[in-house]
Amino acid sequence: MIFEYNGEKRIFIHVPKTGGNTIQAAFIGHGLTMDQKVRSINNQDGIDRFDIRGPNTKRKHQSLSSYIKHSPSLQSLRILTAVRAPFERLVSFYFAPFNHAFLEPETRKIILPESVVFNESEFIDLTKKIKTAAEILSISSDYIQIPKKLDVIKTENLDSQFKLLFPTITLTKRLNVSPYQEEATKARQSKELKKEVLHSKHAIDYQLFYPEESGK
Repeated sequence: MIFEYNGEKRIFIHVPKTGGNTIQAAFIGHGLTMDQKVRSINNQDGIDRFDIRGPNTKRKHQSLSSYIKHSPSLQSLRILTAVRAPFERLVSFYFAPFNHAFLEPETRKIILPESVVFNESEFIDLTKKIKTAAEILSISSDYIQIPKKLDVIKTENLDSQFKLLFPTITLTKRLNVSPYQEEATKARQSKELKKEVLHSKHAIDYQLFYPEESGK
């Protein structure tokens, strides 16, 4: 998302499952961007679950390298992102509503199952497919190069860190929150799965953003 704050144009890179929907909704609600919410697939409701479109924005989770490829001049802008401890982010991704919601043909309503069973092998497969924050934030799609002008908000301290950077903007309620919190909490208790993530390609996110956990 391209937005402007205090006269400075910036890019917000939305790493999935880091609170980015809430951040983007705040920028839109305060009139700081030309980008807009759209409903692009059946399991989006356009409110909690939505996509983003704008003059330079082709999708909500657009990578920095895609922005630069589309418009090289954007490379000079300051970047904002939110990150989350990789294991917690991947568990959240597994239980995300968009992974389980479906459109009921008869009523045309979006339906969420009452519960979701956690499958460890499916989770490990998911960790291999999901891009790391470092990949999404890289200036180049060929190799990892994190931008120098980068402001990072950690999801674990989203409200306080966002307020420090944008004191005049108010974040509203969390959007796209999973209804499967109990199942997700149980999954996060697996030390073996966390170790798998610590030694997967997501290790780079630990090294860059959570170095205190990278050696565990």
